Amino acid sequence: MKFISKAQTLKTLRTFKIKNIIIPKLFVFTVKNFLKKKQNILNYINLNFPKLIAVRSSNLSEDSQNKTFAGFFKSFLKVNPKNKNELEEKINETINSYKKFKNYKNEILIQEMVDDVIFSGVVTTVDITTGLPFFKINYSRNKDTTIVTSGKKNTKVINYFKNKKFKNKNKIFNKLINIIQEIEKKINIKMPLEIEFAINKWKKIFILQVRPVQIKKKIISSKLIEKLFNKLNKKIIKLKKKNPSLLGKTTFFGTMPDWNPAEIIGIKPKPLALSLYQELITNDIWSAQRANFGYRDVGGHHLLTTFFGTPYVDVRIDFNSWLPADLDHKISEKLVNYYLLKYKNNISYHDKIEFEIIFTCWNFSLKNKIKVLQNKFQNSEINKIYLSLKKITNIAFNKFDEDINRIEILKKRQKIIKTAKIYFFDQIYWLINDCKKYGTYAFANLARSAFISQSILNSLVEIKLINKEEKKYFLSEIKTILSEIQNSHNKLTKKKFIERFGHIRPNMYEITSLNYKDGYKYYFRKNKYNNIKIKKKIIFSKKKLEFIDLYLKKEDININSKNLLKFIKNSIVAREYSKFIFSKSIDMIFENIKKIGVKYNISLKDLSFLKINTFLDMYYDLSDLDVKNYLKKKIRVNKKKYQLNKLIKLPDNIISNKDIYINTSNKNKINFFGKKKITGEIIILNKSKTQNLENKVICIENADPGYDFIFSKGILGLITKYGGVNSHMSIRCIESNTTAAIGIGHELYENLITKNYVTIDPDLNKIY
Repeated sequence: MKFISKAQTLKTLRTFKIKNIIIPKLFVFTVKNFLKKKQNILNYINLNFPKLIAVRSSNLSEDSQNKTFAGFFKSFLKVNPKNKNELEEKINETINSYKKFKNYKNEILIQEMVDDVIFSGVVTTVDITTGLPFFKINYSRNKDTTIVTSGKKNTKVINYFKNKKFKNKNKIFNKLINIIQEIEKKINIKMPLEIEFAINKWKKIFILQVRPVQIKKKIISSKLIEKLFNKLNKKIIKLKKKNPSLLGKTTFFGTMPDWNPAEIIGIKPKPLALSLYQELITNDIWSAQRANFGYRDVGGHHLLTTFFGTPYVDVRIDFNSWLPADLDHKISEKLVNYYLLKYKNNISYHDKIEFEIIFTCWNFSLKNKIKVLQNKFQNSEINKIYLSLKKITNIAFNKFDEDINRIEILKKRQKIIKTAKIYFFDQIYWLINDCKKYGTYAFANLARSAFISQSILNSLVEIKLINKEEKKYFLSEIKTILSEIQNSHNKLTKKKFIERFGHIRPNMYEITSLNYKDGYKYYFRKNKYNNIKIKKKIIFSKKKLEFIDLYLKKEDININSKNLLKFIKNSIVAREYSKFIFSKSIDMIFENIKKIGVKYNISLKDLSFLKINTFLDMYYDLSDLDVKNYLKKKIRVNKKKYQLNKLIKLPDNIISNKDIYINTSNKNKINFFGKKKITGEIIILNKSKTQNLENKVICIENADPGYDFIFSKGILGLITKYGGVNSHMSIRCIESNTTAAIGIGHELYENLITKNYVTIDPDLNKIY
């Protein structure tokens, strides 16, 4: 079948008599016919269409096998055919939208509106960004059939990989997929299709439009993708089985439950970024830190596993690592299975597990919150859990000074290594070794202390000792590295500023990202927005301090009120400071890798495809290999693998092996910050060529401390695809009182960045 226009396509489909398909009553005429026989056409529509109609464009340029202008021309819904003036007006407006593609053979499609719609949306027969064999069903449970096509809110997505193993559990969508497959067979062309549909309350499926879709050339075959998915299917089945060294019946996988890999290194990080993050944190350091604080020792288990280049947290390993070490086996097993079930039933909490799913420390509201366990646990078991969490919290208060000392040792070691006359590979080895021993280990401890601090502060709001405004003012008093950056770069010379802050870079683990030294002109300019001012301070009254002291004494928490408040502030500052210091080690590692690149004529981009282990192995292994050829061979292999992995899209959460074949997007619980509702122009930071961010809403997929420069640009607001309530950017937005929506999720973000303007309303928790 050859595509002529959307109207002719629908007319042809009606003749095929496909089972279960309904194409609403339609009438087609050309522009030429309308200009000649306008009254006859208006009368015909008036007499033959008793219900509301759609007046749709059907321009010959709109949909063809060679090009598409979908959405370029005007169409109108819910037009009253009995009102000839309205009808004529809408037809003329549609014809007028053809001006740039003037052709009297262009058509107008009149289509009867579907009554009692409960679902409507659009299906594409491939993933249009990769050409891979996925049905992508973008739908809304709403009477308005334009919600999906106009990019409005409250839409969901089902990704269905064409396979013989699994069918969609939802019968109506399974029926829709069968209809689409029949349409594909009947049309019998190689081009993918975009099909607009509506489903009424009697579960009847109406096909409203069918058009070809222009996509990039498919890079890999459907057979190879099917083979890879089958391989992943088997891998997930194996990993979900009972593990003899872990508690819990099964496991799940998520991109954000712990240490936020999606936020820090992204969904498809390059080999150097991924391997460096694993080496410095998620292989061993993360678990060693938790054991040090009194949690269960899960050493030997890596936190991250990767599926086709996407880093996932193994949730069972994660939940085991949060168990207090002194809990007996029976309670621990029971607790892990409880957490796993809650995670499974509340996937939208995947980036908020410490707030919504698990218990990791004591706070003022824990006694009340932990009662949620009463349906599954005996009171004696709950009490043991409660006491264990108190012990861990007391341990945290005693770890602070030793971790600050570690960070100071790292600073000295960085200077020693920088001036040492040793080879590039040797420097990389010792920078990695010291960063783990004194940097990321200390940071992990201090980050845990900071989380405990925030948990305690939040609990003071929950027990109504302070209100949310007082909490905000308390946090705004805390001055971290952000404040120092913003308050310094106007005061210091460029040279002094770079000496202090030049090592910071957005995308901390990505070598191709410019640090502040190399990207100074891009990241900074002197302006009036640099200094953060505190408008109001919170003072804890003597009565409140006495209440806190009495409660702490009663609960056997080894700290008094004044020291507790001091600890809260100091731990939050220390977390950011320790990250600031250990990130310098990463910058120094990159500087040595760059020198290797210069020596062996390897570009910076290509260096990002080498794993950090390659450099570490060369420190230990003296051989007769040709270094340049060896590195370039590794790059070629890793680059090819990366390009393949980048095409394979997986869900943010994998609960069962079925999820890789069929997954439904989950609406994220977005983290909103700020008091002021804002509306502004969107700037996608990593794609924008302009340096003018003033009064713009900045969109970033994932953000780390390297993006702190944006707060000196007078930005209007901030949006990130990934990020939890306690993430780096969340803290920054609280501190600078920036209106923001952090962690809005993949689907909403991808939709949003196609727009020009956006509104963030923190009071209503809405973004639109």
